[in-house]
Amino acid sequence: MKKIISIMAMAAVMLWSCQEKEQLGSVAAGSVELAGSAVVDGQILAGAEGGEFQVSVKSSGEWRVSGLAEWVSLSAESGKDGQSVVFTVLPNDDVKQRTATFKIFSASAVQAVTIVQAPVYSINLLSEDAVSFNADANKLYVKLESNV
Repeated sequence: MKKIISIMAMAAVMLWSCQEKEQLGSVAAGSVELAGSAVVDGQILAGAEGGEFQVSVKSSGEWRVSGLAEWVSLSAESGKDGQSVVFTVLPNDDVKQRTATFKIFSASAVQAVTIVQAPVYSINLLSEDAVSFNADANKLYVKLESNV
């Protein structure tokens, strides 16, 4: 009799655990996933001109974003499963690439998003800016510096 009750209790627990997984959908408990065309392998690649990049957050519960960069603003710092956050990236006027990493937390799960922004391309004239030469000259040398 005790064996039958034990077997029935184990079966009830297994059915209950299967039912709970179905209610959570495709996102496992304590997890966070990012979706959207803006994110590839945990990165957002932004051009020097900047822009807005929407990321949909799939999570097992409420989520929050952590991170700071003075050239990036967020549309939301927290949300629920299926909601989105928009990363607004200001133009990069520097000749160097810049990066910023944000982390999205849901329960014990963490997903990092790194924004990589391209530099502005520049060409600087290193030669004299005004040159005069006579008609017999057949060569003119111009010295440039570029980050391209």
